Amino acid sequence: MQILASTHAGAILANYLVVAGGGGGGAGYGGGGGAGGLRSSIDATGGGGTLETAFIALGGVTYTITVGAGGAGATGSYPTATKGSNGSLSSIAGSNITTISTTGGGGGGTWSVNPNGNSGGSGGGGGYVGTGGAGTANEG
Repeated sequence: MQILASTHAGAILANYLVVAGGGGGGAGYGGGGGAGGLRSSIDATGGGGTLETAFIALGGVTYTITVGAGGAGATGSYPTATKGSNGSLSSIAGSNITTISTTGGGGGGTWSVNPNGNSGGSGGGGGYVGTGGAGTANEG
């Protein structure tokens, strides 16, 4: 979180960039994992979204910042190859703001057993005969 000077007594204007963990890639001719969703008050948000508004951080309020982990890559080979795991969400929460959260990236699909990528912030890529997963609107 970037903290800027403010004219509010006892408060500061907080710009943010929140990015979730990326998805893991699929095994055995698998697709790549999707990028984690992105929301920002600094530059345009991902997935067709617009610039978001900074929030006022108040003294005495606790803000919880969660950084999402990347998803695990898949294991195995044909015919038992698995999909990659989705990434985890990232967020900023506080009692005076609406929680700002992003969706983890979708795990990549694999060979014909589980070919399609998972949905996520940005969808995971499809495996050899699959299709990519859907991205989340305004995130990725």
